[in-house]
Amino acid sequence: MSRSLRRRLTGALGVTAIALASLTLTAGPASAAPNCNSPVFTACVKIVNQNVDAYSWRINVTRPNGKKWNRCLTGNQPHKTTYWKNVWFSNSDRVSMTAYRGKNCEGWSQTDKWRGEWSQTTDQYHMLVAYRR
Repeated sequence: MSRSLRRRLTGALGVTAIALASLTLTAGPASAAPNCNSPVFTACVKIVNQNVDAYSWRINVTRPNGKKWNRCLTGNQPHKTTYWKNVWFSNSDRVSMTAYRGKNCEGWSQTDKWRGEWSQTTDQYHMLVAYRR
């Protein structure tokens, strides 16, 4: 192999290495969210509990065809973010949430001293940010 060809290859490899390094650095850290494996056109549930005295949440979903379902979401705490990667709904569903001070959606512990706002995240989650009223 000639000397000029070796220089060209070395230069090309160096440029490639620099390009790959810069792509790795610009990608940034991976998301802390667990993978959401929801069906197409749906997203999983994420609750950012800013300061609500709630440890469980009842999610009530009504689909456009009128079919309803609900589930108790446990494991959330004030000042924590919790992900439920096995609970999902679509943007066309009607969703309501009830907060509970108890850890298993017990009726006696229901609290309505909160408000929340839903948004969509880039990592396929419907995010509820919950605040104390």
